[in-house]
Amino acid sequence: MAGTVEELVSLIRDPSLIWLHADCQPQEDLPKIITSFTTSPGVAGTIVMTSMPSSRKTALFLAGGASGSCHVLSTPELFRKVALVVRNGGLWVGSDLIEIMAGSLSRSMGAEHELPPPAILATLSDRELEVAQQVRSGASNKEIADVLGITERTVKAHLSSIFRKLEVRDRLQLILLLSRQSS
Repeated sequence: MAGTVEELVSLIRDPSLIWLHADCQPQEDLPKIITSFTTSPGVAGTIVMTSMPSSRKTALFLAGGASGSCHVLSTPELFRKVALVVRNGGLWVGSDLIEIMAGSLSRSMGAEHELPPPAILATLSDRELEVAQQVRSGASNKEIADVLGITERTVKAHLSSIFRKLEVRDRLQLILLLSRQSS
């Protein structure tokens, strides 16, 4: 336990990361506060913590320049992951926001047509191709499960396999890859 506490303290003391507790700030001042932190020299990123996370709040925090958002009572392991991603120039957002963004991206790119059969997709099974097509059309895991008559857990297993085989990290990268393949 002491190692975990020491690691958390070192994360908090890292001057390149700003950990902002949104619930302790006047909501109308948050965009200005986030912007002032993110434009400070030597700051790799600002992570906004809240006791009531939502996709809407995360989107507002990101629009203000934050590098990520998480629950204020997240596990030490999650805080470490957030810090690692942000330190390396990434954004930390919840899976619900990724699904919303992926759906919007799919619709804006006109993902109604079927997937092409390029060589990169040859590594996927027929069922994985069906799951990938559903993701590309903007469907959530629950919607995919309903359409294909499988469980959400099975959808997640297929997605993990797809991500590994295609060497992508998430739904957004998958949609971008599939969109490049069809153009």
